[in-house]
Amino acid sequence: MKKVIVFLMAFSVCQAEDFVGILGDIVVYGKREIPASIVYEIGEEEIENSGSKNLAEILDKMSGSDVKKGGKGQSYLSIRGFQQNGVKVLIDGVPAYESYFGLLDLSTIPSEAIEKIVIVKGATSVLYGANTMGGVVNVITKKSGKKETSLKTFVGGGNRGGWNFSQSGEKHYVGGGVEKTDRWRLSSNFDRNNPVTGISSEYKEDGGKRELSYSEKKHLTAKLNHGFSFGEVNLSASFLDNPRGCPVAVNRYWEFTKWRQIQTKLNIESKISQNISLNGSFFYVGHEDELFDIDYGARTLA
Repeated sequence: MKKVIVFLMAFSVCQAEDFVGILGDIVVYGKREIPASIVYEIGEEEIENSGSKNLAEILDKMSGSDVKKGGKGQSYLSIRGFQQNGVKVLIDGVPAYESYFGLLDLSTIPSEAIEKIVIVKGATSVLYGANTMGGVVNVITKKSGKKETSLKTFVGGGNRGGWNFSQSGEKHYVGGGVEKTDRWRLSSNFDRNNPVTGISSEYKEDGGKRELSYSEKKHLTAKLNHGFSFGEVNLSASFLDNPRGCPVAVNRYWEFTKWRQIQTKLNIESKISQNISLNGSFFYVGHEDELFDIDYGARTLA
């Protein structure tokens, strides 16, 4: 046994003297199946039957999740106690968020554009990257394939109303819509003279219409796919526009005079051989907003 060990050591030294090389980087990553018990899927029929108008309303009805309004009137998700900065939101597999705070207002994604939602609860960082301690929400938008045309309108309280349309064919899908509301009303039991929340408090609220509760949403989604000799190419784009007010709080006047987000994705699939295929994706996410902020006392609200 000792002779064998000496022989191997000597062989290693000889090899080291004869050849010196630099190996390339080796990246080790984990790959494992996600237990079915922590994966939830909400289908198109369930979304339609829920009567929800946007992604925030859909997720708020799901057990184990909580949707709240932030200080700027935006809807954020909490899963298992983790806030949205610990929950990754994807649209067709692409991370979706605005650039400054790194969050996405879930109420800006209309339910009419959603085909299904896949929710993975729990820490999944190995599979989806950072900021996934709470889980992952992947929103799959509607796509081509089924030939149909749809036009829907709706009305509600607070002068809320709008319309949505969609048209799809064998190789395309296009959908969009508008939703507007000029206010939402406070409870009839609201006391305008309450020293904590009334007209004399820092909220300056006199009852009736909630100040700065207006909102206007516009959305447009388009998808194209085409087959070539080398494989298939899919191109998708979506546009969201949501100027709105932020209900008054803590002696301030906040108003998003501009809120826009655009997302594009190019996906190429090619089968090189019977056992080898190539799938590549390129995407772009752009966000732009303007938050108007002045002292509440410098402006009189209608």
